[in-house]
Amino acid sequence: MPTFPIKITGIKRDSQFSFRRVADDEAIFSAVKSYLEENGCRVMIYTEDKFVTETPEEPYIFNMCRKNTSISKLKKLENQGNIVTNTGQAIENCRRINFTSLMRLNSLPCGESNIISTSGYKADEILKMGSNPVWIKRGDSQTAHPCDVIFCNDPQKLKFYIEDFYLRGVDKVVVSHHIEGYNIKFYGVRQQNFFYYIYHDSSKKDNNEMSTHKISGNLKTINFALLKELCFTTADILGVDVFGGDAIIDREGGINIIDFNDWPSFKPCREVAARHIGNAIIKKIKNNQL
Repeated sequence: MPTFPIKITGIKRDSQFSFRRVADDEAIFSAVKSYLEENGCRVMIYTEDKFVTETPEEPYIFNMCRKNTSISKLKKLENQGNIVTNTGQAIENCRRINFTSLMRLNSLPCGESNIISTSGYKADEILKMGSNPVWIKRGDSQTAHPCDVIFCNDPQKLKFYIEDFYLRGVDKVVVSHHIEGYNIKFYGVRQQNFFYYIYHDSSKKDNNEMSTHKISGNLKTINFALLKELCFTTADILGVDVFGGDAIIDREGGINIIDFNDWPSFKPCREVAARHIGNAIIKKIKNNQL
């Protein structure tokens, strides 16, 4: 078993990948670091840029990486035996094109979606989406720009939006049918069986605000036990230890997981989540003695 103090590398997320969440991402990272230190660990902090140019001596790593170069370095160190949370492969699996493909492959509900090349898409790929409103989402990463997730209710503008992605250097997008229903934000830690959900009220002026009020309207009972089961099944398939995302509950009570993120900010449940994340990291280290 590893002896205390356990020496751990912590890698912060580059701010360009903390879209509207710089302070919140910093807060959860700091909270986990503090918890680890309070429980006998010594944490060395790296930025993503520093991590790419310098190889940490510590054999255990927790990270919020998003850069391609950082992820490649993580995968290299994993192959050398380092214990990593979240792994590089898991982070890649959360990218929308990979997430969509894996959800389809495993017959998990994620809504009707098409992966479209922005440079070589065909007219019928757009036409088969029909006249329904759609969401156009950057496929190669999580949201890092105000135009990385676009709502479109005009089929005539769909081509324009896809071309805009192309001009910004985005090779592929995921075009998903809009699902009428209620947006549930969820957060989880796989090894701890920790799960937290909250109703996201998109009608607020500040789209980041949350509401725990009862959902109104003609909606059948939401099966939150099934939501948790689907989220943990998805986490298992993607290999993600620390996760969060969005689910849409339609008016029939059907659940669609529309987004799955590696290590979100855990803003609504940061304090309790930090403890569970810290315990999961320590548990993973103890179960994987180097």
